[in-house]
Amino acid sequence: MTNEQIKTLLIDFYKNMDDDTCTLFDFNMKHAILDNKGNLKSYISEKTLGVALYSVFNAINKTRKEEEKRLRTEKLNALHEKDEFFGEVGYKFKGHPLHVTLTRTASYETDFGTTFIWNMVNDEGNIIVWKSSCSPYGNVTIELNRKKEELRNYCRDNFNCSINEMRESHMDDERFATSIKYCDYLAEIQKAIENNIPISFDIVGGSIKEHKVYTDRNGVNYKQTMVTRCKIDNFTL
Repeated sequence: MTNEQIKTLLIDFYKNMDDDTCTLFDFNMKHAILDNKGNLKSYISEKTLGVALYSVFNAINKTRKEEEKRLRTEKLNALHEKDEFFGEVGYKFKGHPLHVTLTRTASYETDFGTTFIWNMVNDEGNIIVWKSSCSPYGNVTIELNRKKEELRNYCRDNFNCSINEMRESHMDDERFATSIKYCDYLAEIQKAIENNIPISFDIVGGSIKEHKVYTDRNGVNYKQTMVTRCKIDNFTL
C-alpha cells in the first residue's frame, strides 16, 4: 500500500468510530492519530507515539480480515446459487451418487463425543449438510488406511515384499502403480483439508433425513438438505 492509501484507510477506519460505543483502547487509538475534525494529525507526541503506531497496524489488519470475510461470503454465496431443497425426504443415494463440494466444517461436543458438521454444496448449488461422528480428515484417513492395508497384502502375497520395496523395484506392476498413486493422492487431500482447501467427493450411501431452514447471524435464511448415514467415495481436489 502507498502512503496515500494508508492515510485514506486510517481516516475511513477511525473517523466513523463511535466514541460512546467503542472500546477504551479503540478510543485511544482513534484520538492518537485524528484531530477533532477527523483529519490525520500533523504531529504526534512522544507520549502517544506507541498507540499511534499500533493504530496503523490495527486498521490495516482489521480491514484485511473484513475483506477476506467479504470474499469468503461472496464465494460461499456464489456456490449456493440455488436456494432450494434437494430431493425428497427419504431419498437414498445408493445407486444414485451425489457429487458435492465440501465448503466448510465445524464441530461441537455432546455426551456421546464430538459431532462434526459437513457443510457441502452439490453441482446445482443446493446446500447439503451432514452431521457425523467422523471428521472429513478422519474419513479420508480411514479410506487411506484401508487402501494401504489392501496394498500391503497385495505386495506380501504376490511379491513377498513391502510397499517401499515395491516402489523401488516393481513400479511396472499396473495394479500397484494405480493403487500407490491413489494412496498418494489421498495424502494430498488430507493436506488440503488441513489447509481448508475445498475438496469434492461423491455421496454413494445414506439418505435425506429432513429439509430445514437455517438462519445465520445476519438474519439470512438458507434452505438446507440434511443427510444421514452417508458413505462417501471418489475424493478429488
